[in-house]
Amino acid sequence: MKGDKRRYLVTGGTGFIGRRLVDKLVAQGHEVHVLSRDPAKKALFPSPQVHFFTGDITSPEALQRAMEGCHGVFHLAAYAKGWAPDDQPYEAYNVTGTELVLQTARQQGVARVLFCSTAGVINPSSDIPADEDTPRTLPFFTAYERTKAKAEEVVQQYVREGGDAVIVNPSRVFGPGPLVESNSVTRIIDLFRRGKWHIIPGDGHSYGNYVYVDDVAEGMLLALERGRRGERYILGGDNLTYRDLFEVLRQATGRHPWLLPLPLPLMLFLSRLMMGGYRLFRLRPLITPDWVKRYMYDWKLSSAKARRELGYQPLPFAEALQKTLSYLKGQA
Repeated sequence: MKGDKRRYLVTGGTGFIGRRLVDKLVAQGHEVHVLSRDPAKKALFPSPQVHFFTGDITSPEALQRAMEGCHGVFHLAAYAKGWAPDDQPYEAYNVTGTELVLQTARQQGVARVLFCSTAGVINPSSDIPADEDTPRTLPFFTAYERTKAKAEEVVQQYVREGGDAVIVNPSRVFGPGPLVESNSVTRIIDLFRRGKWHIIPGDGHSYGNYVYVDDVAEGMLLALERGRRGERYILGGDNLTYRDLFEVLRQATGRHPWLLPLPLPLMLFLSRLMMGGYRLFRLRPLITPDWVKRYMYDWKLSSAKARRELGYQPLPFAEALQKTLSYLKGQA
């Protein structure tokens, strides 16, 4: 992929991960098409190698324009907000949007599509980290997870019908980038370094998997080039409990803020109050009961398959954290 200069479409190219991916493609000398609903975001891409198209993935016409002449497609665009009044936007963007991207790719003769799913579709772990083959035994917790799982089924149907596609499942992504909802881990890091974070979810012993944003972008490039047709690859990093996470943050920042464990029953109660606030006053909830329930499980993940088949090599958390802190200090 590094040797051949080609044209690629990146949907979601203005997002947290998408912008890093576009930068990497440009650095390799490729021509990149970016599709976005917001024309003002064209200013994010000063490189002459990047061509900006206004529109979104629910528009077949916009997809046709943006995908013309592309060798491959990185499909990252999604509705990823933590909550919406109903499932309609999740279905429209995550499922129907993916169907339209694949239909257009078939019409345009695109060689390969990479679909960015989420590690949230992987089953919670036991003592052993979950991997791509761990069967899902629990219902999905959120509309985002449910629709991403449905979109994976759409991708697999595309493959069964002769298309070439590969799936990646990033875990909890952090690193340089705008402190938006999709970059929530970096927001926590930023609040902690400024002494403004004081909560441990539950007892702090539940596990999550944390991965640096540049490693995810690099993993996508590797998956498009080396991934086996129809396969899925977890793009993760280190498995840490919340207590592990905050201890590494203490050591890296020199900060020792007081941290209050917030019992899960209390978090569930507060989230239900927030939902009541929405029903009565249309106040957007900060967290929903569905998301709180996820904290009741461990989410240890293995990226062994990506390491073995793709050559994926994510940074250790402590090293990636230092890079993130350097970025945040530079933004202050």
